[in-house]
Amino acid sequence: MSTQSTPWIAHLLALLAGAGALGLFLLTILQFDFADDNPFPFALGLCLILGGGFAVIWPSLSWRWGIGVTSAFWLFLGFACFSFLANGVSEWLPAIQAVAILVTGCMGGLIGAWFRRTLGGA
Repeated sequence: MSTQSTPWIAHLLALLAGAGALGLFLLTILQFDFADDNPFPFALGLCLILGGGFAVIWPSLSWRWGIGVTSAFWLFLGFACFSFLANGVSEWLPAIQAVAILVTGCMGGLIGAWFRRTLGGA
């Protein structure tokens, strides 16, 4: 297993890419009517692809890329959960979705790092 150093700018890019993915997700929700469908799988797919993409480029951090790329979703869904609780509504779906997004982003990182190490020779 090689210990490739990851530049600090990569961590910043992961945070910015996560914020961009959240923005894309929110714009998609506003643009299209999701009355009968749930847009949550779209968010899962975005985080899976971003986590895997960063892990393919810098495989030394593997699953940890999922933490960076999902941080914007965590903040957004955490705010939604606390807003519900502050209004006396016991709604835990945003917290469950935040955990699912984190796990999916980390799985994308694991898959991307595995892909790079197995097929890319890193």
